[in-house]
Amino acid sequence: MPARKRTCVYQIIEKETNICCYVGSSFSYIDRKAQHKYDSINGSSCPIHEYIRQKGGIHLFEFKVLEYCEEISKTELHLKEKQYINQLKPMYNKLNPLKTHQDSVEWERLRYQKNRESILARQAERVTCECGKTLRKHNLNYHKNNACSLIEKDA
Repeated sequence: MPARKRTCVYQIIEKETNICCYVGSSFSYIDRKAQHKYDSINGSSCPIHEYIRQKGGIHLFEFKVLEYCEEISKTELHLKEKQYINQLKPMYNKLNPLKTHQDSVEWERLRYQKNRESILARQAERVTCECGKTLRKHNLNYHKNNACSLIEKDA
């Protein structure tokens, strides 16, 4: 198989400290590596690319293949990536490559705890429809489509 299309799990290491900054996976390692270089130069807001710019450039980082993976599904590849993330604990992996339902529930619980007051305030916000009825803002569309006396219903 040509090197360009090699499927693998890889890491980005800061050369000066030899610390693993990021773990990723790709079905086309060379193309993905080139995309990381492009993104780190051209202003991507991804945490690893911002860190690379902050430290002085991509030349101060090394790409290292952790494992080549032949004939593997996307899910299996993401599972391997997640195993390396758990093992190496890179500083700049923001997204979970393979979220379980339990991961999603936990993330949503933490998000709610962190933003509870603003979520409750948004839910409690009230508006008045053209028909004069006061209701919660998030119920306005439902009201207009189903219960509003000013809207003519198609027969």
